[in-house]
Amino acid sequence: MNHKNMALRMAQASLDKKAKDIVLMDLHGLSSLCDYQIVCSGDSDRQVSAIALHIEEICREEFNLKPTVTEGKSTGNWVLLDFSGIMVHIFLDDLRRYYAIESLWPTAPVEAIS
Repeated sequence: MNHKNMALRMAQASLDKKAKDIVLMDLHGLSSLCDYQIVCSGDSDRQVSAIALHIEEICREEFNLKPTVTEGKSTGNWVLLDFSGIMVHIFLDDLRRYYAIESLWPTAPVEAIS
């Protein structure tokens, strides 16, 4: 399965746990960190952690894939899952607005997931 389809499935997994404002950014040629980036929000630290856990479970079950780096799971304010080519950022609403990481790549194609 290619990275785009995997990223779409990860975005869908976040929707399963009621993530909000889910966007998939295509960063080909714009970032050396990844090809795709998913950004979404949760209403509480528990929801943020649940979204991250569900994405990890789906990736393990469907793609036999684990994140190479995981940050922020202990606090649940901003969880980063790095799947080597696909990065997933799950934020509390206030932190997402504060960091506005989507604005770092203003020319990146963005697909809203609903």
